[in-house]
Amino acid sequence: MIRVLIAEDEELIREGLRCQLPWRSLGLQVVGLAANGLEAVRLCRELKPRILLTDIRMPLLGGLELIQQVRELDPRIVSIIISGYDDFSYAQQAIALGVSHYFLKPLELEQIEDKLREIAGRLRLEGRQSRQRAVRDRLLAAVLPFVRRQYFLELIYGPYESREVRESLSGLGPAPERSFCGVAVAQVQVQAGEKGQANDALERRLSRLLRNEHYQGEDVYLLKRTAAEALFVVVFIGEQEAPLRQRLERYVQGLRALPPVSAAVCGTVAPRLNDLHKSFGEARKELLLQQLLRRSGLPAGGGLAAPAARSADLLSALGQAIERGDGGQVALLLQRIEAEAAAPQASEGERTAILAALFRCLSPAAQQAGLNLETRFFQAERETAYDHGDACFGELLAGLREAALELVALHSSRRDQAARHLIEKAKHFIERRCAAWDLSLEEVADHVELNPSYFSVVFKNAEGVNYIDYLTGLRMRKARELLGDATLKIGAVARKVGFQSPGYFGYLFKKHYGCTPTAFRGPA
Repeated sequence: MIRVLIAEDEELIREGLRCQLPWRSLGLQVVGLAANGLEAVRLCRELKPRILLTDIRMPLLGGLELIQQVRELDPRIVSIIISGYDDFSYAQQAIALGVSHYFLKPLELEQIEDKLREIAGRLRLEGRQSRQRAVRDRLLAAVLPFVRRQYFLELIYGPYESREVRESLSGLGPAPERSFCGVAVAQVQVQAGEKGQANDALERRLSRLLRNEHYQGEDVYLLKRTAAEALFVVVFIGEQEAPLRQRLERYVQGLRALPPVSAAVCGTVAPRLNDLHKSFGEARKELLLQQLLRRSGLPAGGGLAAPAARSADLLSALGQAIERGDGGQVALLLQRIEAEAAAPQASEGERTAILAALFRCLSPAAQQAGLNLETRFFQAERETAYDHGDACFGELLAGLREAALELVALHSSRRDQAARHLIEKAKHFIERRCAAWDLSLEEVADHVELNPSYFSVVFKNAEGVNYIDYLTGLRMRKARELLGDATLKIGAVARKVGFQSPGYFGYLFKKHYGCTPTAFRGPA
C-alpha cells in the first residue's frame, strides 16, 4: 500500500478526506493526520509517506513551506494542495515546488479520487521499474567482473572486429573505447604449498600481491601457470598518455622489488582499447627475453644496450632475408652474427646486446608465422636447465638459430594446411577441457605450439568466430543438453560447463538462447 499523509487545520475537512475517499480500493493507506505544518513535518519524518495532501494556509507553518521542507526530506514525495484561495501567486509557487495538483475548496471528492488513482498508478509503475532496475543492477554487479575478464582477455590477443560486441561490453563498464591503455606482465613464483592450489584461489591471492600504490584496479588476470610460476597480465587505463606511461613504469619497478616476482615488464601505451593487444605483444616479447637472459646467466635488467653498428647491420639484413625466405642468406648471416658474439674481444654486455637484438629481430616474424618462441625455449625437456640457470649463452644462441631457420621454412608454406590440422587439434583440446573455468587461449595455443596472438587470428579465420565466442558457444550447447536432466540444479550445470558464477552463466545463456536456463528447462 502507498502511504498518504493529510495536513489540514480544519478538522471537518481533515476527517472528511480520511473517511469519505476509498483509500483501500485505490491501493492507498492514510498513515497520519496533521493539524498544522510543523506536526506534518514531524510525521513525514517518522512515517515516510509517498503522497502529501496539504492545505495551503495552516498554523505554525504554511503548506508551501511544508512542501519545501518535506521535499528536502524525500524528493520523491508527491504533493497535492487543497486551498480556499484562488490566488495566482500561490499557484506559481506551487508549480515551482513541483506540486502535482492544486484543488480549490469546496472540494469535489470525485476529482480528488481521480487524481489519487492516477498518482497511485504512476507510483506503482515507478516502483516496479525501480525494483527491476535494482534486480538488473545486482545482476550486473555479479556478472561484471566476469564480463570484464572476458573482454580484456580477448582484447589482449587482438582487436574486436565487431563494433556491436565492443560497444555492448564497453557499456557494461570496462572503459570508453578512446581511452589510453597499456599492460604490465608479471611472472610470479608459486610457493611450494600452493602448487596443488586451484587457479581461482591462486589468482585471488596473487592479484592482491600485484596491487600497489601505482595500481588499485581490479583487472589483474592469471593467464597460465606451471608448477613453479604463474603468468599475470595487469590492464592499465587512463585519459592521458604520458601520465599512464609513467604509472606503468613505476608500477613495474615496484613489482621487481617483490621477492615472489621473478620478472615484470610493461608494454607500450596504446591510444585506444582496441589496440591493447599491441601493448600486450610488446610486454610478452620483453618478458620472454628477460627470462631467456636470466635463465642463461646473462644480465636481464631494463635498458639493454644496443649492439655495435656492424652487428646491427647484420641483424637488419637477417630480418630482410627471413622476410624473403632466403634460406642460404639467413644461414650465412647467422654464422657472421654468431662469430661477432663469440669474438674474444666481445664483452658480456656486447654479447647480451647481440643476443637481445637477435631475439627482437626474430619476434615479429615468429608472431606472423605462428612460431611460439616461448614453448620452443621452455619445453619440458629443456625447462629444468633453464629454470636452474644452467643454459649457457651458446645454447641460447643455438636455439635462436634454429628458430630463424624454421622461420625460413615456414615462409614458403605459411602452414596453410598445417594450420587447419592444428586448429582441429585445438578444438579437440577445447572439447576435453571446456569444463575448466580457467581454460585460456594461452593454454590452448601452447598445446598446439603456436604463438598465442597468431593462434587467435588463425582460429578466427578458420572458425569465423573468436576463441572466447567459440568456447562460450560450446559451453552453451553442453549446458542445453545438461538442462534436460531435471535432477541437476542450475548452479551444478553452470559448474559442469566451466562457469564459477551461476549469475554469469544465466546472463550468457539468455544472450545466447533468448531465455533464462530456468525458462528453457520449463515447469518442474
